[in-house]
Amino acid sequence: GLTGDPPPDREVFERTRAPAGTAIHVGPQGLAGSVQSNNSARFPKKGFSAEDALDRAILAQTSANLEVVSAAGLELREPIADKLVPGGFGESIFLDAPGLLPDQVCIGDELTCWREGQEQALRLQVVSPRCPCAKIDQKLGKTYTIGGVRAHCASTAHGGFFLRVLHSGDLQEGDIFMLVARPHPSWTVARVSRLL
Repeated sequence: GLTGDPPPDREVFERTRAPAGTAIHVGPQGLAGSVQSNNSARFPKKGFSAEDALDRAILAQTSANLEVVSAAGLELREPIADKLVPGGFGESIFLDAPGLLPDQVCIGDELTCWREGQEQALRLQVVSPRCPCAKIDQKLGKTYTIGGVRAHCASTAHGGFFLRVLHSGDLQEGDIFMLVARPHPSWTVARVSRLL
């Protein structure tokens, strides 16, 4: 499912699901109307360039990652089972993809979007694993140590991955992504995450 604009009184990472059948435009900065770190006023103030922003246009999370985090046996101050839901990691898009884990996604992978058997204009490229910030621990488990969700995701890449928009288009719930290019098959998101 897609996640869209957070309401002004939202909790950390809270997202609003786009209504079924609603196409959301995706441009170089990501989903139309979505505010995240790369397109916020704070991003350039932190020393990031405009090119850096394009490399973080979309944050994707997968159902497989949520399952692994849930089963990781983390000893947290607060339970997280009810918070491991689409949008719970602050992602722009949630991929309902059992088995799609960080060791099966590679840096440089190019994805096309398909809807009802027709290829759409949207084309995305995997850029990097997400190195989660402390807001992950604030939202999930309230454990701000090496035993927290953030530290687990930083070392395993279960926090999701960033996508760059190669060709703008639109996206809606139910669309399917197909892998069309894998230029760096040995550079998985999991491997890069371990090196960061």
